[in-house]
Amino acid sequence: MRAGSMGLQCLTPKLRKSSNYDPEHRFFRPDLVLKLLYKEGFSPEEAMKELLGWIDQTRDQAEPILLAKPIIVDIPFIHWYAKKYCGGLGCLSEDGIEDLEESYRSLVNRKDASVKELNVMDNRAELHNALDDAVYQAEQFEKIIEIKENMADDGEQNPMP
Repeated sequence: MRAGSMGLQCLTPKLRKSSNYDPEHRFFRPDLVLKLLYKEGFSPEEAMKELLGWIDQTRDQAEPILLAKPIIVDIPFIHWYAKKYCGGLGCLSEDGIEDLEESYRSLVNRKDASVKELNVMDNRAELHNALDDAVYQAEQFEKIIEIKENMADDGEQNPMP
């Protein structure tokens, strides 16, 4: 709850200053955050239907993938909610699930590689804000795709960005 509460948009600046809503304060009250989310947030069913609907609408442009860093943290939640409220992930197949770090390590063929090496500017206003995190990870993945395309053009096997 502490990590998940860091980027919640329903927590106004005034609420963020309250020890009850500040996830870094020792008197943090996750029960109050949950009450606020229940009052002002989307239901899980609404959120999943919106997500899967958006994916379905955009899949004419490209094959959808679920990308995260690390994927092992996000996919169980998304999969469970999608199955419970929408009957499954719909157009997302198992092949459409990628871990951002693993994609990069595989590309450069180094177990110790990190997407930090891509030097993508981190413009996130807050850490742990789902939208900001998703945009940042998408920018990193775009850089990975760019490197792959350059490798294909140059016939390289092991690029170093």
